[in-house]
Amino acid sequence: MKRRSDTARRGCWIRRADVLVLLLIAILPLPGGTASGQPSTRLIVEDVEEPVFGGTARIYRSNPQGRQAVVLLPGLNGEADRDWRGQFDVLARKFHVISFDLPGFGASASQGKIYSPEKYAQFLDFVAQRYTTRPFHLVGHSLGGAVALLYAGTRSRNVDRLVLVDSAGVLHALAYAKFLSSSTLRSSGTASPGAVRYLEDLTGKLLEELERVQPTLNDLILGHVYGTAAQAETAEPTAIAALTQTDFSTVLPAVTAPTLVIWGEQDQITPLRTAHVLARRIPQAELQIFSGAGHMPMVEDTERFNTLLIRHLDKGATTRERTATPRGGNAARVAESVRDGSCRSTTGMVFTGSYRSIDIRNCADVTLRGVSARQVTIFESRVDIIDSDISSDGVAMDLVGSDVRITASDIDGQTAVQAARSRLDVAGGKLIGRASGLASRGGVKAIFSVSEVGSGSGRQYLHGYVALAAGRRL
Repeated sequence: MKRRSDTARRGCWIRRADVLVLLLIAILPLPGGTASGQPSTRLIVEDVEEPVFGGTARIYRSNPQGRQAVVLLPGLNGEADRDWRGQFDVLARKFHVISFDLPGFGASASQGKIYSPEKYAQFLDFVAQRYTTRPFHLVGHSLGGAVALLYAGTRSRNVDRLVLVDSAGVLHALAYAKFLSSSTLRSSGTASPGAVRYLEDLTGKLLEELERVQPTLNDLILGHVYGTAAQAETAEPTAIAALTQTDFSTVLPAVTAPTLVIWGEQDQITPLRTAHVLARRIPQAELQIFSGAGHMPMVEDTERFNTLLIRHLDKGATTRERTATPRGGNAARVAESVRDGSCRSTTGMVFTGSYRSIDIRNCADVTLRGVSARQVTIFESRVDIIDSDISSDGVAMDLVGSDVRITASDIDGQTAVQAARSRLDVAGGKLIGRASGLASRGGVKAIFSVSEVGSGSGRQYLHGYVALAAGRRL
């Protein structure tokens, strides 16, 4: 009877999660170009046979005599001569500009293959070998940004300078699904803030359960959209590419090219927190956020985009010297302060700057942005921590009954994070303790995206979901 009961409960969770995933699929807009008009008359357009997917690929080039090549990668469902129309002529004044329709899209052949960032990186290598003779500049948008990032981290000698524009696929599938559901709830305008928070909590629990059971989030979506895994191999490439998950944990620190990260502040497709992760974890990265822009800043604010792009690429070839972070952790970056901060039964409070300690109790939607502190205590609260450093000789962060999102932040101490009855969503975080990075006192559930957790005995990259019983440590 117990086995039947467990199976029934599991089936119930999956059915509820099925409904949620279908809703997410229904509301998810496909990233792609919105620019209109005819392609530039200066473009050289050709179709070439490519060996990676075994079909023809549409290649666009301008100014082959340019002093250095710039390769532009379009996003999912995008076409190069449309997405990059505002950049071709500007770049061609100095550079040899190369772009293409991603295989499976636009005028390139659709082969019914699995279109993944890894395969697209191989295709990019084919294009680079065919049309460039030295390290080139690489610019990628959305899915093309994921491909550019993967390429720059695995073939670093080929890339001089890198530009990532609203890049997709960096967050774990579970963290991304929670972003989509939360974004939709908040933009609906029909629910009160309290109702939105309740629905976000319920959605998070459903998605976490979905990740814990089988099939996984990606398997379930593929199953709904395509029927079976075998059918998925011959399905339309648009959704397959969108659902592909790549772990960039080891890729980010391996990028040696100076990198410009450009992001639309109002992007509802690729979360802004990804921009902070890239800017923090790529060794030489600069972040530019476009206020009011959505998923395509190169179309929505072309003049500013081109100014930043040319400024970054025009710096020329660079020496790729890496500056190592001292093994002592982030203590040196945490400024001394005698100021203490506190929040009591308040909504929407924001902390910035240096603190000795921050104590948060029974608060909602609290933000720590650019904070340096010696200790943070969070009790029965919802907190967002962004671009912050917390360093302690004891427990750096103590959580009880709380929902905490940590983005592009370093936390270290004897124990970096100690938690009970809490949920964590960590993206681009470093939780490093001399005894442990994360210590559970029971009921701890955490989603990790491209994060590093560990202690003096060893560190590990984490990109996935974990549930920790009392006494468990990472």
